[in-house]
Amino acid sequence: MNPRPENPLATGWGLVRLRRDGTHPLRFSGRLIARHDGAARRATLWHDLALYRTEQACFVVEIVAQLLVAAPRCERRIRPARCHAALFDTLDGALTRMESHDPSHDVCPGIAVPAFRLDDPAVPAAMLMMHAAALQGLCRDVERRYRIGVGVLLADIGLREV
Repeated sequence: MNPRPENPLATGWGLVRLRRDGTHPLRFSGRLIARHDGAARRATLWHDLALYRTEQACFVVEIVAQLLVAAPRCERRIRPARCHAALFDTLDGALTRMESHDPSHDVCPGIAVPAFRLDDPAVPAAMLMMHAAALQGLCRDVERRYRIGVGVLLADIGLREV
């Protein structure tokens, strides 16, 4: 499990800054306990997961929905689509948050799937049904891969002292 550049101290204690959508970054002094990189072949949206322990014996969960986007010159870039991070007093609280996260809420029309107006009468019903089926399939795939990632992370922390 490789640490991200903004969190260089994966095994020791250090200052950590985690992005969060819609609010200020979460800053704390702590260490990385476990990380799961959810990238998979042919996936356009996946979740990277991390669990931290603070110096005050609290726990932090980080869930980042990563999006693979096409860029000019046939390049592919990864960018965070959604960033979730929260502080918990107990390990149980942190793990419950990670297990209860609904990854399909991180799938957003216009980012991971094409966006169009549902009330546009020019959009044929067959196209709406086709896009709905594609979105439903994407959500199921994102959910399945997220649950696998949580399981891998839980197995990882179960093998060592937290």
